[in-house]
Amino acid sequence: MATRTWKLPGTSLGVRLAGTYTERLSWYLEGLRLVETDADDSLPCIDVLPLDTAQITGDRDPQVVQKDDWISISASDGRVEFQAGRPGSRLHLIAALPDEPVALGVALFRALLHHGAVWTHALAFELDGRSCLVLGPSGSGKSTLAAAVLSAGGVLVSDDAVLIEQDARGQIRAHSLRSFARFRAPAHRLLPPSLACQLHPSERPGSWYLDFSDMGTQQDLSTVPDSLWLLGTRHERPLHSSAEPASQASGLSHWIEATIPCFFHSAWPTEQLALLRTIGDWLTQLSSHELLVGCSLMDTPGDALRDLLALTGPTAPHAGRHGG
Repeated sequence: MATRTWKLPGTSLGVRLAGTYTERLSWYLEGLRLVETDADDSLPCIDVLPLDTAQITGDRDPQVVQKDDWISISASDGRVEFQAGRPGSRLHLIAALPDEPVALGVALFRALLHHGAVWTHALAFELDGRSCLVLGPSGSGKSTLAAAVLSAGGVLVSDDAVLIEQDARGQIRAHSLRSFARFRAPAHRLLPPSLACQLHPSERPGSWYLDFSDMGTQQDLSTVPDSLWLLGTRHERPLHSSAEPASQASGLSHWIEATIPCFFHSAWPTEQLALLRTIGDWLTQLSSHELLVGCSLMDTPGDALRDLLALTGPTAPHAGRHGG
């Protein structure tokens, strides 16, 4: 059976697709900035294998083969199961075939966790010698911040998906896990003309995407964050951005929402403990602040962003603060 192998950035973990999945899911891995590599028996891999039709019996209910991080996806109703946590616990995904990437994403998250890395929905950027990791729900201002970073001449590591791990030097490192950045209206208007002219319409109404290759960034883009920003939401966005020191409980809550929350359930004790220990340790190493992104970021993105950097640095005083 034909196979193709991809390696995740910053890890010793791969994904091996076999049979029909070599074509059906390769676009998904390439979009995650995984690099196709030669077959290597020493590389631990998640194997994604099609089920033999002979294994689907009776009313064609899916039969799922499991072994550690080995996952087989049925071609009938798309249901996927794989073992995790205590003996007998399972994750069930009932989805149509176009949602196979969801199943693979969950399997990737679990496998990465067992290798000491956490796949996180987050913004990561560098500006003026600083590096920030930003967590927040949809509508909290991540897209505006991402565009402001590029407007200010900074480096956008990722606008949505990062792989976070502790490197050999003990530093927290965030790797980009997406080959493009998506910008919603009106944040896309902040982009400098050299990038705005390279925007492509997204499948989502009112949004556009920009390939990282158009930004001139390398394949394995990563950064060592010194600050963690936790974005909040309000029905009406304030004029000025604000920043307050964040508690570890708030940081943990935001991080849970930025991962796959089901793994914090007691049904997954191994994963739950690993996540709590890993994220808890990282929170003690980062300067954490709760932010509300204000409208002024749209008017003077560079100045407003640099004000926030000054107010949320590792040595910033712990008091209520507001940026421009």
